[in-house]
Amino acid sequence: WAIRWACVLAATVLFTVLYAAVSWPQSSIALSRLEVDLWPEYDRPGVLVIYRVVIAPDADLPARMSFRIPTAAGAPNAVAERRLDGALQNLAYEREALGDWASINLTASGPELQIEYYDPRLDRQGSTRRFSFTWPGDYAIGALTFTVQQPVDARALETRPAASGRGPGPDGLTYHTVMIPGGARGETVDL
Repeated sequence: WAIRWACVLAATVLFTVLYAAVSWPQSSIALSRLEVDLWPEYDRPGVLVIYRVVIAPDADLPARMSFRIPTAAGAPNAVAERRLDGALQNLAYEREALGDWASINLTASGPELQIEYYDPRLDRQGSTRRFSFTWPGDYAIGALTFTVQQPVDARALETRPAASGRGPGPDGLTYHTVMIPGGARGETVDL
């Protein structure tokens, strides 16, 4: 009886340790690059936000990861992983809302991810639009790039910090680029 109890206890402890290792985001993971596209009033009211994530090459994959998006955005439009052939494949995720932020929890088996959501918090005052984006610093980042698509009927677009580049995209629309040097985990970035 004592041997059986010891085996059950050992199995329970092992299961608990393995579950904790698999179920919680790994805080030591860093991102080589994060590209955030902001497309205001693209195909619906609000702003389409696209995260293009490249995980640092020294990360152990598969990795349990978590990205925060505004709770007001609801469920993401897409959560995907780039396959070896370059195509995006849908990725299972769980959404957990906590106050102003919702965590999108996923397991990445490859180094490139894409997360898309619509943020409804675009402020409209007459013909003027204002939008504030915050990267909540979920991971350390080697390089962070924001690309803001200027809507077709917009006469001007201004970013803070100021865009370092501006030019036409393949779709004929104008894109404004803001490049931010890397940041530490927990360091927020506002645009």
